[in-house]
Amino acid sequence: MALRTKSDDFLAASESAAAPRKRRGLRAPEWVALVLALVYILSPVDVIPEVLLGPLGLTDDVVAVALVAKLGWSAFRPAEPDPAK
Repeated sequence: MALRTKSDDFLAASESAAAPRKRRGLRAPEWVALVLALVYILSPVDVIPEVLLGPLGLTDDVVAVALVAKLGWSAFRPAEPDPAK
């Protein structure tokens, strides 16, 4: 059984830090969609007003929140090591 030194641990950590990672984040059109969805959620204007359609009027708001959640997670989740390399 070989003893591990601090330099071995440092070397292993630096190799994993330098490993290629999958690209994360959003492309420009996705950023635009994210910003527009946030503006829509915060604005008082509603495409499908709840006053006219009741609970069915919430569908556009639910879609905007779901879009923000999906794109927000895609933009800010941590990168994973690329298993191909």
